[in-house]
Amino acid sequence: MDKNGKARHQESSVGCAGRDGPGLLVSHLSKSLRRAIWSEHKVKRDIREGLNKKILEELEESYSTTRISDAVDQLDKIRGLVETRIDEGCELRERLFQLWNGMSYLLNGNFGMNPPDENLADLAHDIEDQMFEIIEAAEAIRAAIEPILLLSIEDGEETEEDLEEVHRSRSGELDW
Repeated sequence: MDKNGKARHQESSVGCAGRDGPGLLVSHLSKSLRRAIWSEHKVKRDIREGLNKKILEELEESYSTTRISDAVDQLDKIRGLVETRIDEGCELRERLFQLWNGMSYLLNGNFGMNPPDENLADLAHDIEDQMFEIIEAAEAIRAAIEPILLLSIEDGEETEEDLEEVHRSRSGELDW
């Protein structure tokens, strides 16, 4: 702080204060110091505008932004399971076509098709396992953004349940 009581950016202790805002380490500082840094930092608009103040305070105390980067990792996991690459194709898509081919052969008498080399039930179990991986990853993404969605609640309209949900989100205990 300077002699007028304003916080000064100290890159060595606060993090890299760049053109987009205070550095990453700001989240580890006290709430009052973070507010002083944000108030000194010149932004084009206040990104807190329109956000529920109580929920924001709860998030400042309990939410880790690493959860969002973890959500990006989960999305990459989903993409890896469903994305089609020109040179290798999509395994899940190919397996679904194999299952369709086999079931068409078995149930519809489409003997012009070749039956799959593996057991149809085993093939269906493999597909189901991949689907559960996708669902699990999607649920992790939802859990990461759920507390942030609460910011859209009008000030004064938040309930104790909303605030409790922010606290539960810290450990991933959300139930939806």
